[in-house]
Amino acid sequence: MTFCRTHGLPIPRINVMMFGHEADAVFDEEKVIVEIDTWDTHNSHQSFTSDRKRDAVAAEHGFLTVRLIAELLASHPKDEAASLLRTLANRRIRG
Repeated sequence: MTFCRTHGLPIPRINVMMFGHEADAVFDEEKVIVEIDTWDTHNSHQSFTSDRKRDAVAAEHGFLTVRLIAELLASHPKDEAASLLRTLANRRIRG
């Protein structure tokens, strides 16, 4: 939430059950799911496969999944926020 406020992002719902899985953040208006990934928790074939299946199910329901890398959020927060802001704006325009 602090990240969103600091960078002018809308406030998403956090840790939401979506289509049988917990999503890190959901921007409902734009139909965007944000997952924050780290190498430590996503460094296996099983995790890679599971993530893609989850993304496909979300897409079937009209949601775009954006996967952010925790390390980049920490080291380049302005760049990551700007990218997410553009994505959200594009989704509102196309809405």
